[in-house]
Amino acid sequence: MKIKAIQMINTLNILQKVTGQDLDGVVSWKINKNMKEVTDLFKEMEKKRISLIEKHAKLNEETNNYDYNSDKDREEFSKKYTKELNKEVPVEVKLLDFDDLRQLEITPAEIGLIEWMITED
Repeated sequence: MKIKAIQMINTLNILQKVTGQDLDGVVSWKINKNMKEVTDLFKEMEKKRISLIEKHAKLNEETNNYDYNSDKDREEFSKKYTKELNKEVPVEVKLLDFDDLRQLEITPAEIGLIEWMITED
């Protein structure tokens, strides 16, 4: 399965939220497997982000933030990073059954963010 990198980042936040919830063993296993897969993908994206930003900015040691070399560099970074976020990345997840959702304490908006990993079968 492939998803956009931005979907993966949004999914990570939801999975982190439900990781601490009291779920049955099967759902806990699925969430744990998905959390590992999505976390690994997030780490890869973070490496890409840092590599891109280092080409367009310098790390300010005092503030521990990156200062862009110019407005053009800021725009170029933003353009390249947005492109990376919209790329589809392969992901192997354990699909959640529609019934599994009964155990999760999440909002409708959060369900929308993880909808790609839910099956109605």
